[in-house]
Amino acid sequence: MKIAARGFYFYIEIAMAVILLTILLFVVSETSTSNSKQFIYNDMPQKIAEYLKDRSIEKGEARLANSTEFKLKPAKFEITNQETGETTAYDFDDEKIIELETIEMLDSSTGELEEIVYYVETEEDMIRLAYGESEMGATVAMDAHGKVSYKYYLQGYETDRLESLLYILHSESPDVISAKKDKQVVRTLEVMETLNNRENLV
Repeated sequence: MKIAARGFYFYIEIAMAVILLTILLFVVSETSTSNSKQFIYNDMPQKIAEYLKDRSIEKGEARLANSTEFKLKPAKFEITNQETGETTAYDFDDEKIIELETIEMLDSSTGELEEIVYYVETEEDMIRLAYGESEMGATVAMDAHGKVSYKYYLQGYETDRLESLLYILHSESPDVISAKKDKQVVRTLEVMETLNNRENLV
């Protein structure tokens, strides 16, 4: 029995369409999920760090998740300070598994997941994790006057816009930024409807 070439390719196209439709309906979620991670080392008294986390949870900005295990592998790399130009070399030849407290950061208005934050016990492990996982790391410190400062460990491929945003976010207190945001007048010219993940793929 012979099958015409045109008919054969027609059935292939039908099969591919069915496979793609199945993937869109059962594999791809309509809503986007955030895979953004951040490793944080708190250089401050434990009670203050716990208070700040509890306040974020009470305000609906975060929720406590199950602790997460990470495997630290041997690594050798260098980090350059953008302000001073000084380069620091790191060389780790050991391998270990650590368990980290995990917090899910939420959009306060929608409750959707925005970012996953892992709290690391030592700054050295935080730097090592940021390098190994190719994610952002940060040291959050508090001085004797209660002023909080941030030192970020970036991968080097971040845009200038992101770096500027991080600077703005931490140049003033969160309450001041939130107040300015609330006062800002936004005029909507027309109603916009964003496409979900499935529609974007189509």
